[in-house]
Parts: sequence; structure tokens; C-alpha cells
Amino acid sequence: MIKPILFDVQNGCGVITLNRPQALNAINLDMIQAMRTKLATWARDDQVYLVVIKGTGDKAFCAGGDLKEIYAAAIKGDQEFCRTFFKEEYDLNQDIATFPKPYVSLCKGYTMGGGMGLAMHTPYRIATTDSLFAMPENAIGFFPDVGASYFLQSCPGSIGLFFALTGTRFNAAEALFAGLATHYIAQDGLDIFFETLVRAPKKNFAAEVVQEALSFFATEPDFPTPVLDNKERIDACFSGETLADCLAVLRLERGAYLTKALHKLEDLSPLSLAITYTFFQKKYKVSSLKAALARDYVLSQKLLQQGNFIEGIRALLVDKDRFPQWVPALLEDVDVTCVDAMFA
Repeated sequence: MIKPILFDVQNGCGVITLNRPQALNAINLDMIQAMRTKLATWARDDQVYLVVIKGTGDKAFCAGGDLKEIYAAAIKGDQEFCRTFFKEEYDLNQDIATFPKPYVSLCKGYTMGGGMGLAMHTPYRIATTDSLFAMPENAIGFFPDVGASYFLQSCPGSIGLFFALTGTRFNAAEALFAGLATHYIAQDGLDIFFETLVRAPKKNFAAEVVQEALSFFATEPDFPTPVLDNKERIDACFSGETLADCLAVLRLERGAYLTKALHKLEDLSPLSLAITYTFFQKKYKVSSLKAALARDYVLSQKLLQQGNFIEGIRALLVDKDRFPQWVPALLEDVDVTCVDAMFA
């Protein structure tokens, strides 16, 4: 039987390999719990000096949580599974953020949703030639979770809000600009970089090993950057007092890039968009990852009960008709008091 997650220690380097390439390395509950257990062991192990996480296959580091697993449990009415999944996932995010040793994420291919949770809380987040970072949860009636409401606060201008609302995929250059990635290594150098980390002696100076390897392998990406090219307009369009204000400004835009963003927003869950926008309002900003994850848990359970999340998974991944029936169907029908209650 093929194991969905692999653990190995090579020359003092703990290696985590997400091993579900057929599912774009989506993480299920067993993987989450196994990873929590292993990280707790490695944190205490004096013979493990450094951790590296990577994905199997050519397409993805991790494209998110296993939504079909969540859907199956929700349809059966297994609320305990749904509670456990999100509690364990968010606790894993906190474990990663507080891990006491150098920790490197090799973000090859898709790094999305729950995959962002595995990568964003590590100090070294390596983008490469085919990297694509995204938080596409509004398309399934959910919200950008795994602490996104905390780490996206640090993005320049309105880039974090744009990223969270629209689910736009950022390439390596855009991810570096936004602070989602810390370094770029071209794809033909990524395996050699990994081997360098594994082979180098690390006892007492693992962080120096990582820094030295990065100084040798990391370069500047040379890609088209439509996000950066449109940053001034993004800042202008996504700085309104309300989400409706932002959409009104967007509708006046004539550029193809932001027109496309507007059309994308019109297909997403109105309630999810309202929740996401609320994250970025002053009174709802959080001051720590721990607080963001605690709030994410409460919201996850409320949205499971509300129904849009399960409907979004059905439309996108199960029946694949791509016609979710959102409740409410229109942004103007979203009750502000309902959104505030979600945050209570």
C-alpha cells in the first residue's frame, strides 16, 4: 500500500514528502495527524537539526485539504470528523509556526489552500519556475483559512485582500513581492539545493547551512508579473469602505486584467466574499497567528452548518456541474448582521 506521507531522516535532516501526486498531494486527516506526531518527535530529537517538506510529482507541492473526505463526512452527518479535521489542521499550522528548528518548504507547482498552511508558517518558503500560490476557498463557499487573515496582513497595499478575495494564482515573482515566498530557485536547481541541505553537516549550525545554500542557489525570477503591473489599480479598487464600494470601482475599470478579476468575483460565494472582506477591516484584524487559527476554526464549523461549503465542493469536485447554488445568491442580499454573527 502506498503511504500518503513519507518521513525520513537523512544526515540530520528530517524530510517530509507529501505522497499523493494523483490528488495533487492534498492532505487528509491521517496525513495531518501523522505530521503532527512526527514534528513533535523531531522537535525533541537532538539528532534532527533541520526539516524539509516537499511534494511528490511534477504538478504540486500541495493543492489543499482533501475536500472529498470532508464532503463524504458532512453528507453522512459525521460532525465529529469535521470538527477533528479542522482542529487538527489548524493545530498543525501552529505546530509548524512554533517548530524550534530551521524548516524549509519546497513549493514546487500548486501551493494552495491547505498547502499554503503547510508552507506559509515556515521560515524558508522556496518558490520555483512552475510555482503557483493561491487561496481559492471563496470558489467553494468557504474562506481563506489556515491563518491567512493573519499572514496576508503583511502583503503590500491591497495585494493581500486581492489575493484572498479573488483566488488569483501568483507566480514565483508575484509571490516574492507579496511575501508569500522568501526565495526563488530555478527548477533545474531545486533538486540540487535539496541534496545540498541533506548532505551538508548541520550539527550546531543548521540555519547557517540553509543560508549558505540559499546564497548559492537563489536567484531573481524573470517572469511576467500582471499583479505587479496592475498594483496601483488593485490598490485603488480594493480600498473601499465596503466590499460593494470595491466592486463599484472595479466595474469602472477598463483594463482586461481587473475586468477578469471582477468576472471571477461575480461567480464566487457572496457570503464567503463578505467574510473574507471582513477579515481585513480594522476591528476584525488579529494580532497573532494563534488568534487567527482559533477564529478560523469557529468559522469553519459555522460554514459547515450553513451549507455553502458543502454545496461548493459538490459543484466543483463531486458532480462537477460548476453551478453552485449559493445562499444568499447575491452580494447585496448578504445580511451584515449575519456576517458579524459569524465572527462572534
